[in-house]
Amino acid sequence: MTALEFEGEGYILAARIAEQGDRKIVWKIGHKDGDFAEATNLYYKRELLHKGELMKLTQNAPSWRFNETNDFQPLEDMDLTEDGDIEYEHGPATDGVEWTLDYIDDWGIEPDTLLYKIWPNMKEQYDERTL
Repeated sequence: MTALEFEGEGYILAARIAEQGDRKIVWKIGHKDGDFAEATNLYYKRELLHKGELMKLTQNAPSWRFNETNDFQPLEDMDLTEDGDIEYEHGPATDGVEWTLDYIDDWGIEPDTLLYKIWPNMKEQYDERTL
């Protein structure tokens, strides 16, 4: 799902929604300040309990750039120059939403994990007011 309703917290490229009974969790993938980022929204009985703010993914997460015409270009390689500078090689411009959907399908959090591991953990943190 592409999600324009998440405006204002970065740029969301896609989201995975897992829902069963009264429980719902939305895992959002996008970028914020040039970094690949994720956030999770927690719902119970259709009520939004927690709206996660986009946070940078781990160091080994995929990276990309938007070129001068705002086309999405995934990072393909990095190398050090003789001067010790990092040189980045980006792939051809592609549809960022399609690329992110492929990423979610290949490497993303599975719906069962969202519902049966992450949702209960977040709900417990919400109930304890530590979320």
